[in-house]
Amino acid sequence: MEVDSKTLLKSRLFKLTLIDYGATAILILSSMIMIPWLGVFGAALSRLIAISMPFIMLSIMCIQYLKLTKILKDVALTTIACIPMTIYLILFKPTRATLTLLTIAVAAIIYFISLYIIDVEARKLIRKFIEEVSRRFLPLLE
Repeated sequence: MEVDSKTLLKSRLFKLTLIDYGATAILILSSMIMIPWLGVFGAALSRLIAISMPFIMLSIMCIQYLKLTKILKDVALTTIACIPMTIYLILFKPTRATLTLLTIAVAAIIYFISLYIIDVEARKLIRKFIEEVSRRFLPLLE
C-alpha cells in the first residue's frame, strides 16, 4: 500500500505526532526562559505551559467524538484529586535530594488515593490492575 507524502501530512496520525513535537519545543523554550528566572518553579511552570497546548488541542479533537460533559467531568475529577497532593507539596519543603524523592513518592500516593476515592472508573481500573498483577506474578512466587 503506497501513501504519498501529502496524504501523510494531512493524516490525523501526523497531526497527533506534530502536537507532541510542538509541546516539546514549547517546553524547551519556556524552560530556557523560566528556569533562570524562577528556578524549580520555573521548570514546573514551563511544563504546565507546554502540556497545556496538547491538552487544549486534544480536547478540541475529542469533542468531535465525546460529549463535552464527559471530558469536563474527567478533568474536574483529576483536578480535585490534585488538591490534597498540592497542599502536601506546599506545606512540606524537603531540604535534601532523598527527602525530595520521598516527598514526590508520598505526593503521588496521596494523588492516587484521592483519585481512587472520587473516581469510580479509577477504582475499577485499579482493581483490574491488581487482579492482573496477582494472576501473573503470584504463581511465580510459589
